[in-house]
Amino acid sequence: MLIELKEVPGMREAFKRSRSVILTTYNAEGERHSRPMINYNEDPYKDIKFYTFTETRKVRDIKERSEAVISFPSEQEGKVYRIKGFAKLADSKMVSNEWEWWYLFYHPEKKPEWQLSGYGSYTDHRAIIIVEPETASLEEIPSDYADLKDYEDLVNPEQ
Repeated sequence: MLIELKEVPGMREAFKRSRSVILTTYNAEGERHSRPMINYNEDPYKDIKFYTFTETRKVRDIKERSEAVISFPSEQEGKVYRIKGFAKLADSKMVSNEWEWWYLFYHPEKKPEWQLSGYGSYTDHRAIIIVEPETASLEEIPSDYADLKDYEDLVNPEQ
């Protein structure tokens, strides 16, 4: 369900510039899991797609609980943009039609070269996460560590 979001000044431009964003998902117990994601999207006010594999924690979380938050930096120091919405997994037809072979083949944390993902027939393991935005905001980065978890996870990302 697409709804018309109130535009936040500067968000559209910042989103286009952000090649990496933080995707936060929640498991059935409400435990938060955050990780950086490559951003191939250009419009923060439309469905936002992320390419991944089915065996990841984020996919398990979305199957259990659909709430999701996307965070990315503002041009204003100490502030971030946040998009809150609901995530779902694309059907197999969309995955087949939209997946590009090279989306997740480069793993700089493993070695500085292109490589296969480690899956034998990787096409069987592909997934597309679709986040349907509900609210958009510009927020101060929280000063307490508990709320900084999204930002700390950039250093120690989870699958």
